[in-house]
Amino acid sequence: MEKNQKVVKHERHHPRTEKKPDTELFWADQLADEVIKLAKKHNCAANCAGGASPSGTKHIGNLFDAMKPWVVYKAIKRRNFPAHFIHYYNDLDPQDHPNEDS
Repeated sequence: MEKNQKVVKHERHHPRTEKKPDTELFWADQLADEVIKLAKKHNCAANCAGGASPSGTKHIGNLFDAMKPWVVYKAIKRRNFPAHFIHYYNDLDPQDHPNEDS
């Protein structure tokens, strides 16, 4: 190492042991804070719901529909706030049930 060369340390934040500064919150933590605030306003537990539909082409976005509320749910639980995760399966797509009169 040359003289006067700066050594830059890479600091890693572990989400379960150390809270990041507010400007660097993980998106799920930001949503968890909003959901908790709303649940407290209505004096209820936080409900996170997501699911799947059998219709249409399958793609990676289908997984996101279920995983996004799950990740937010886990962030809420880490804050020791009461929460429920609801997974649903929506099979009521009109394309799957055509009108019999047509």
